[in-house]
Amino acid sequence: MSSIPRLAKTPPSSSEKTFDANLVLAQTKPRQDYKPAAPDAKAPALADYKSIGPANEVANDTIRFETHNGDRIIVLRSTSPALFEQVKKDFETLKALNQATAEGDRRAGKDDKAPDSVRDYQAIESLSPEVIRYRNRDGEGVVLARADNPDMFDKLSSFKEPLDGIKASEEDGYRRASDNETWPPYSGLGIGKVDEMGPG
Repeated sequence: MSSIPRLAKTPPSSSEKTFDANLVLAQTKPRQDYKPAAPDAKAPALADYKSIGPANEVANDTIRFETHNGDRIIVLRSTSPALFEQVKKDFETLKALNQATAEGDRRAGKDDKAPDSVRDYQAIESLSPEVIRYRNRDGEGVVLARADNPDMFDKLSSFKEPLDGIKASEEDGYRRASDNETWPPYSGLGIGKVDEMGPG
């Protein structure tokens, strides 16, 4: 008779420690130098990330990141759900920023200022809920994350709707008035309502 013990096929009792397969995978797959985040850990500032891996790259319901000061952290949804969602959102923000800068846009920072008039913009585009970019009169492309400069982000967002309205009117055959436009000295003029194409 064989002396090799048989493996038990009954499930573990409820008093035994819960087995977290995602944690085991995160610890045994490559990148062992990433340490698990503490349950109460907070996400870094956006500018402090060096890189963020996509969610579920190492194991289901995990995401990992590295900061410029050398911290390498892996986050489990099961132990740090709020941090997991924040880092996941930051991944999408950095992805949009990186795509824009790869296309030649300059990334704005906390000291940048937005142009003051809608006339100073050729276009404003939302790349994600947290990222916006614009092209100024000179054709320079600038991209901005809300976290980098909230006031500038809000200002650009407030200009987007009226600028979209102007663009729609131009596509319908209207011409944008210049800075030194004078009132046409003739009758028979059709005038739309104030703010018809958006506020401003």
